[in-house]
Amino acid sequence: MTLSIPQDAVRNTLQSIPPRYAERKRLRTSRESDNKIHRSAISTQALIIICTAFISMVTAAPRTLTFDECLRLAQQNNDEFKIAQLDYDIAEAQFQAATGGFGPTVSINGAYSPGNKPTTIDIAQNTFFPGSPAASMAFSTTFPYSTRVSLSQPIFTFGKVFCGFKMAEEGLRIGGIKLRKAKEKLKADVVNNFYRALVMQENVKILEESLKRSEDMQRVTEDKYRAGEASSFDLLRAKIEVDNTRPNTRSARNGYELIMKSLKNIIGAGLDDDIALNGTLEYKKIPIEHSRIMQQFTNRNDDKEITEHAAAIAEYKKWLMVGQLFPNIALGANATFYSTNTTYHAEKEYWKNSWDITIGFQWQLFNGFKNAADIKQAAAEASKAAIAAQMAQKGLALQMDSILRGLDEYKEIIEAADKTIKQADEGYRIARQNYASGIIKSIDLRDAEVALMRAKLNYLNALYNYISKVQDLKNLTDEEQ
Repeated sequence: MTLSIPQDAVRNTLQSIPPRYAERKRLRTSRESDNKIHRSAISTQALIIICTAFISMVTAAPRTLTFDECLRLAQQNNDEFKIAQLDYDIAEAQFQAATGGFGPTVSINGAYSPGNKPTTIDIAQNTFFPGSPAASMAFSTTFPYSTRVSLSQPIFTFGKVFCGFKMAEEGLRIGGIKLRKAKEKLKADVVNNFYRALVMQENVKILEESLKRSEDMQRVTEDKYRAGEASSFDLLRAKIEVDNTRPNTRSARNGYELIMKSLKNIIGAGLDDDIALNGTLEYKKIPIEHSRIMQQFTNRNDDKEITEHAAAIAEYKKWLMVGQLFPNIALGANATFYSTNTTYHAEKEYWKNSWDITIGFQWQLFNGFKNAADIKQAAAEASKAAIAAQMAQKGLALQMDSILRGLDEYKEIIEAADKTIKQADEGYRIARQNYASGIIKSIDLRDAEVALMRAKLNYLNALYNYISKVQDLKNLTDEEQ
């Protein structure tokens, strides 16, 4: 059964609802809508705050790099290393060009002479022998269409091509050595800046600890001064010590930030990038046999090899200038294809050919004594390069001796540092107890603190210098220790 309600009855029922009840219903509906909108706005704001906080946490986290990652980035992004690679590419191209001097030169040229009319000679019948036909012969040095293929092959140049090749070969070797040196220098720069940053970071921690101890001592001195156990001079000294330590700590922080910017520049990062280093200063003792290292240095060294190759280039250049006094002998061959028909035809029957082979020479007999001056200049440059090689060898030997002495010195400091730091730390602990008990004065406590700080700083600096000298030793001897 279907219930049917007349529309008039519904309309009459709605009209019969009291106005007050309808107003309350309207207000309740509006309030519920406002609450929904408010709750939605709060949810949206909370979501925005959470997302912002998450993004801030992600962006605030510094990028942590190890030494190997810094070295890889430097090899990819460092501009100086890219220039060294391009210099090697240039030397390689020059060597390839000089190698081509031994081979032939092949060229092709073509010509079209639209106004050319060859001279024609008519030959009557029976001119050469009875029954010979009549003929017409064309004579011309140029033809309407012609193509020539030429080949030139040097046979003997009295060493000019050979010396040019050897100069390019020595230049390529120098380019390879310089590329290797650039890679070694790049690694040395990363080593120095990476571990220097770690040292500076530790220096900041040590000075911050020293500042904290100075502030603690100032508070203890103030308590003793109020108790009548310390003089105004002791209190003044404690305050001055705090004031002196603060700028040292600030200077250490600035030094750390500067060395970090230097490292960022080397690896190709932005100077404002937030980067943290993941590494430790480790003492890796290497066996140092002075005689073996000096022998290895004598046998192979990049700088020594560069000076030797440069001297060889100067010597080859001198003989190249001498070779300019003598002729060049070469083989020449030409193949000419031409058409005497003024109308172009690609068919074979319209084209003729000729060829020739010659052996010739070219000799410059006089050029205003320029060759003599070039020979004199090249001889002087060869002598100069030989002297420079000897000077470089002596300078490198002195540098090697300095490195070996420095390694011995820093090794002793590092190996004695553990005992020294423990003793200084124990001395500072005892001094602090005695000062609190009134046994010693503030100056004695400060001396103990300075001794502890100096022991730690000496260890860090010696460790950094040792690592740096080891890298210098590797670069000079071309060996991974």
